[in-house]
Amino acid sequence: PGNLCGELLDIGAQKVTGIDGSPVMIGHARKKFSQQILDGQMEFIPGLAQQLPLPDNSVDGIVNFNSFHQFRADGRAFDALREMARVLKPGGWGLVRDFKRGAPNQVEFIDKRATKDDIKEMLRVSLTAAFTPEEFTGLLEKIPGVEFSIADTQNPWRLLEEVCERMRNDPVAHWM
Repeated sequence: PGNLCGELLDIGAQKVTGIDGSPVMIGHARKKFSQQILDGQMEFIPGLAQQLPLPDNSVDGIVNFNSFHQFRADGRAFDALREMARVLKPGGWGLVRDFKRGAPNQVEFIDKRATKDDIKEMLRVSLTAAFTPEEFTGLLEKIPGVEFSIADTQNPWRLLEEVCERMRNDPVAHWM
């Protein structure tokens, strides 16, 4: 619902464009960030990661947060990475943050953090569908001219407490 866009503004972005394939999420984001939209700092447009509704070489940076495990089939992950590269200005940067298949303690994480059985099952499916670092590297290597690095975080599940609090207060229910 635009939370990541708000975080990017908070850390100094001049303008943020949020793209989502869900009209419901776009609606929540537009409502939540109506003042930032009026101020020209933020916009939300419908679209898919595999067909970004942006011109070539038009953005300084691009972030994809917890989506790639959903793109596993039919080359959708590669198409999304290729689109990210297409819209970046020369010298631009991209960040993909997602689950990693095979990471330690995933089952314990799900049991500890998820509150409903149906959410637990969706998380299990997501973690099974996630890429390994080697698989993700293989996709990135197919895009000419892209420099990249892949890093594991010590604890990819933990967000800052202030971010968690914003999520708890959001009208859209989160699995936390």
